[in-house]
Amino acid sequence: MIMGGKIGSGQGGAYPFGATVMDSGVFDGLLDIIGAEALTEVLDSCRRQFEDSQIEVAAVLGARDVMRLRHLTHDLKSSALNIGLNELGSLARAIETACRENRGQDALDLAEGLSERMAQACAVIKAIGSLH
Repeated sequence: MIMGGKIGSGQGGAYPFGATVMDSGVFDGLLDIIGAEALTEVLDSCRRQFEDSQIEVAAVLGARDVMRLRHLTHDLKSSALNIGLNELGSLARAIETACRENRGQDALDLAEGLSERMAQACAVIKAIGSLH
């Protein structure tokens, strides 16, 4: 559980965990607005979503189902960006855009890295939970 305090420098920087970066300004803003208990719940919900979506991504790629990929990445984009996981959010946005623009092969190619990025996001969320 997050016990209060900020993860960032207070200057809206980035909070790195390996190759994944969480925008500390977004995180700190959420902490200020909704509090530690609610933020813990939000992060846990996002982590579960990312874990579940890794399985779905594999099925979508196997079926080459671009429409399902578009819906999946729309939800992922929103969740990731809302908690400051900008790299995951940007990747999901790029995939969603490619789907919307009927660039199915581009979307599928981009989605090849999606599960790995979600796993990194889960690690970030778990690391943040262990800090407090």
